[in-house]
Amino acid sequence: MKKSTKIIIAVAVIVAIVGIIFGVSNIHRHKYIDEVIAPTCTENGYTRHTCECGNTYTDNETEPLGHKYVDEVVAPTCTEKGYTKHTCEVCGDTYTDSETEPLGHKYIDEVVAPTCTEKGYTKHTCEICDDIYTDNETEPLGHKYVNEVIAPTYTEKGYTKHTCEVCGDTYTDNETQPKPKPQPNNNNQGGEALPGTFRKNPTTGELESYLPGLGWVVATQGTDTTHHNDNSGWENSPQIGH
Repeated sequence: MKKSTKIIIAVAVIVAIVGIIFGVSNIHRHKYIDEVIAPTCTENGYTRHTCECGNTYTDNETEPLGHKYVDEVVAPTCTEKGYTKHTCEVCGDTYTDSETEPLGHKYIDEVVAPTCTEKGYTKHTCEICDDIYTDNETEPLGHKYVNEVIAPTYTEKGYTKHTCEVCGDTYTDNETQPKPKPQPNNNNQGGEALPGTFRKNPTTGELESYLPGLGWVVATQGTDTTHHNDNSGWENSPQIGH
């Protein structure tokens, strides 16, 4: 064997040995991180092992927990069905069953009479849920007024007062001006004197008082002079024609 051939073979052996040494030292060893996955109502639990290189596997499986339902009976209403509602206290899953038919309304009827200005109607109120509707409308009655003529006085206007005998509504119209105030007449020559006015009779010299509807009458102590009826007599009353 030539010397050059031996050298080539030796180099090849050395390279192979170095390759083997470095290859063994670079072999990957997994370092797993463990994560325990708890079971749910419907899924298994398990342990998951994950290496930083991405390799993963699972083991230690446990059975699902199964739902734990709490039952709630929902009563029917007038318009909605009743049912039983089942709610899992672990995961919140829910379903319903055991449906019952709606109750239907139970109405109490109330007849509301018409007024002078408002329509009448029948009011239907459900005694279960308070639902309300109305029907059977009737027209308003309209006012029935009684008229009263109020005559004017010396200080107040006159007017016509209209009062509804059904509802008591009232209004006034046809106003007239107050009556002209009469002027005192102390000479008994016609005209009208104010009530409570005094004078001396031009013929007899007696003190007289003017009374509505009676005219001039002899005034005595205690005479009712309308505006001066204080039982103090004519001596304290206004006098005219001394």
